[in-house]
Amino acid sequence: MTPPTMIPRETSPVEEEAETSPHRVVERRWRLRGSSADYQLRIRFMQDFSQCLAEARRKAGLNQEDCAHLLGVSQSHISRLELGRAVPSVSDLCGIGVLFGR
Repeated sequence: MTPPTMIPRETSPVEEEAETSPHRVVERRWRLRGSSADYQLRIRFMQDFSQCLAEARRKAGLNQEDCAHLLGVSQSHISRLELGRAVPSVSDLCGIGVLFGR
């Protein structure tokens, strides 16, 4: 499969900032990998995962820093996961599953 070609176009400063935001970068990567239905499914997963992670952390009485320490990641990584701006790695998912019993 050949990679998609991008046609350069002029963008405004607001569009440039939006294009480089972490959330847009993840969206762009996912869009290039599969179909529209697949993309929608992945976005839905990230929304559900983000909400469940934040809820489980709060129910366990942990703040983001404590959760990050137990998982061996940074607090900002936990924040990005809860906001849906980062895709969880396999080790993130395993650690979260063990930590919260899921």
